[in-house]
Amino acid sequence: MNLSYKDVLAFGLPYLVGVGAAYTLGYWGSFGINVLEFIGLSELGKMAVYPLLATLALGVLAMLGTQLLAARVLPPGGGANTPIGRAGVKHWRILVALLVLCIIAAATYAPEPGKWFLVAVLVGPLSVPLQHASQIREVLPNPPLRSLVLLLVVSLPAFSFAQGRLKAHLVKLGKGELAVDHRRSALPPPTDPEGQLAYVGFVGGTYVLRETRTGVLLLVKAKDNAPLYLQPVAR
Repeated sequence: MNLSYKDVLAFGLPYLVGVGAAYTLGYWGSFGINVLEFIGLSELGKMAVYPLLATLALGVLAMLGTQLLAARVLPPGGGANTPIGRAGVKHWRILVALLVLCIIAAATYAPEPGKWFLVAVLVGPLSVPLQHASQIREVLPNPPLRSLVLLLVVSLPAFSFAQGRLKAHLVKLGKGELAVDHRRSALPPPTDPEGQLAYVGFVGGTYVLRETRTGVLLLVKAKDNAPLYLQPVAR
């Protein structure tokens, strides 16, 4: 089966936007904010560009390293004729079901934000059954390449979501990138005057701020005559 560039774009562009959107939803969702209440899907795609680039760079490097190390020990299909390999092929549905249960358990009971990276790792093996699909084998006949591509396709959205959760967690701890200079900014009196007012982000024409010690969120509509002064967080 030969794919045209139109076929690749038809799948690739929505997928890549989805990977970036997973980061955005993971980040804002950690603060209990549904960004779709502030922006439309088209703006969500624009917001996803930077997270997408960061996730692709880190994710591809991580997956390539893992794949290269694993390939030295056991290349794709290398253990298919062993007793364990034959048992895996025979009972693959049970193994997938157990893996899904592990993913659900990790997402439910493991602590933030590390659990989402654990989920991303556990999601990766779900690409193994896809490697045997006839349509995919026609498109990607080379086993190592097929294994790597499917691993990336399955894992990157989860890895992107985990990255967003990690960044949100750092902001909650007061270890984000920016904080608000409350004295210079035209803002309502804070409930915690001595605490840090962290800058969460800007969405739908609204600044989202968070008091680090109290966890109180402050939503401020952007105005030309009321600038918001930001400063790097002291390390």
